[in-house]
This record gives sequence, C-alpha cells and structure tokens, in this order.
Amino acid sequence: MAVMVGLTIGLCVAGGGPAALAAGPAPDRLVAVQPGISVAALPGVKPFGNTKPSTPETVSFVLREHHVAALAAGAEHGISRFLSVGEFARQYGQSPAVVAALRAYLARYGIRSHAYADNVDVVANGTAGQFDRALSVRQHEYRVPREAAGGGLRPVPAQQVHGTAQSPMLPYRIARYVLAILGLTNYSPYVSQAEHGISGMAQPQAGTAQGCLALTGLPKACHLPADFARQYGIDPLYHKGAAGTGQTLAIVTLAALDPGAPQYFWRHVAHMPPGRRSVKVINVDGGPGAPSYASDSSETDLDVEQAGGVATGANVFVYQAPNTDSGFADAFFDAASQNNASSVSASWVESETIVQALVAAGHETPAFEAAFDEAFLEYAAQG
Repeated sequence: MAVMVGLTIGLCVAGGGPAALAAGPAPDRLVAVQPGISVAALPGVKPFGNTKPSTPETVSFVLREHHVAALAAGAEHGISRFLSVGEFARQYGQSPAVVAALRAYLARYGIRSHAYADNVDVVANGTAGQFDRALSVRQHEYRVPREAAGGGLRPVPAQQVHGTAQSPMLPYRIARYVLAILGLTNYSPYVSQAEHGISGMAQPQAGTAQGCLALTGLPKACHLPADFARQYGIDPLYHKGAAGTGQTLAIVTLAALDPGAPQYFWRHVAHMPPGRRSVKVINVDGGPGAPSYASDSSETDLDVEQAGGVATGANVFVYQAPNTDSGFADAFFDAASQNNASSVSASWVESETIVQALVAAGHETPAFEAAFDEAFLEYAAQG
C-alpha cells in the first residue's frame, strides 16, 4: 500500500484576498485562470488532432476561499470551535451571488453545474465543444508516452487523452473569484504503488481480498491488521475499548472498490467477528468505472480492508472518483461538504517534493496545488 502522505503543502493562492482583487480589468474582459494538469507540457507528448466537440467532460471550478491566511493560521495553531459546513461556507466560501453568476455564465453555453455545500467547488458537466466556447480554448488529442517515475516508483502508463495547451479564460467579474479550472484533460496521472507481499501472486478477481500489507522494517509477507496493531502499538487502545465504534473513516480513491472484498477479507482472512458497521461507496463525478486489476482496484480494496481492519468498529465511506485532476480534487471537496467522517485519508497522493517539482516543470500549476490546500483547510475548520 502506498504511504498515506498528507498533501498539506504550502499555500499558493495567487492574488491574495478580496482586497487584492478590488482593482482590475473591465468586468467582461476575458482573463486567464490557471488549469490543473497541463498535459501538453508533459515530456514527449504529441498532438494528433482536435477533440470531438461532442466529447463529454466534467470540469471543476475551484473558487477562492476567503480569509485564507487566518484559516491557515488556525489550522496550524489550533481551532477552538469547529464549524459546520454551512458555517464554513458563510465564513470562508464564496457568496451565493458569485456562485450563481458562474453557474449562469456556464448555462449560457448549455453547461449544467452544481455547487458543493461549501461554496468552494462548482462542478460542471457538458461537452468539449461547449467548454471550448465558454472558456475560449481549443482542445486537442494527445499521445502521452509512458512516464518513468524515480525512486523505484511504478511508471505512469502511456495514454491517449484530450487536453489543451491554452489557459482557460473567463470574464474578469467571474475569474477574479476562481482559483483553478480542473478537468480540461482526461489524463490519468496516478498509479497504485501497492506491494504484494506474496511473490507470483495471481491476478486478483473481483470480490477477492487484497489485504496483504508490507510493514516497514519487516520482510515482505502477508501481515494482517492485527499484526499492524501489534507492531505500531495500537493494542493498548483496544484494551481500553477504543476500536472506532461510532466513528466513520473516509477513504478517497481513484479506482472502484470490489464489491464484497472487504467483508470477505475481514471475516475469512483476518477472522474478525461480524459487526454492525457498514461500507458505503460514493461515486464522485460519475465514479471511476467498474473495478478491475488494470485500474488498480486492488489499491482501493487494500486501503479499505486494512483501515477498516484496524478500526474494527468504524464505518467506512469510500469516495471513488475518476483518475483525473478534477476527479481527485472533487473527491476531497465532496467528502468535506458531506462532513460525515471522523478522518479522511488517501493513498494515491504525491509527496510535497514531487508536487513542487511538477509545478516547477510546468506539468502542474500552483493553483492545482492550492486547490487541495483549500480542501484540507476546510477539513481543519470542520474538525
């Protein structure tokens, strides 16, 4: 299983707060907004044609949070009272008027949209042609070669995707409130780094357990949640009755969970007694498609089996999204706006060092980085 690294990276909300945005161009002048992943800037990429205008797309408009500096300071030094989602939206999200103006603008081009309850993320559905017109871009088809990864990590496979080399444009009266526009490419940048502890393991089938975990400092083998608890000193919590009962774990993932796999693992592999807890799957942006070995569903199975196997009494919510820049961000904002979990984790993330290197190389933008910061700041404010 990949290391669960928190993306609490440095805030890069360019342009400052509302005061810094007071002066600017005429209200209807088109200005650029930063996208997420710049597929055209990836090494060895080759364009080979225009994207069909009828191609369906989900594009996310991440709005600028208010009072980001104060929110970050509270997250770093401690928050005395946690907020509800509604309170967060009123204090830190954009106003309903700003959200309505963005949605009305998109509707002029036939694009449907909805805003999450935090008034930070607006998710829009339309076609490539509609978004090209609304955002003054032209999308093309690209062949992306296999991208090697350093440090012994698995490479990103070769892909044929759509995207644009242009920055999306919006009227200044709307653009001034938009931090990032994600989803103008369907490039899948993340791969599972799960290690199977048993060599020669056959390709897993849907509904089977994946719960072997390689523990740090130990030989590769099949280690169960009970082994993890013993090695990392969790057993004393069990003796105090702290097994996660009444809590909810949220797992953000980019591959579909195999139906029944966690329950099979807990009962027949980990030999855990049956309980009343549940596993609930939430498909974000339509979900990542059917579970499969090729899409790394084993990563999702492993995350749920191990996390739920350690917190034996906790419910598990699985926010599964398409493996795209918009899908990944929307999954975090969806979990934040539902606000039904005690903790949120993901094993598909990149380290801060890798993120900063990708930004420096022009493969990702500072606003893409900052969009995740905004989601994590919301988590902090809501406890």
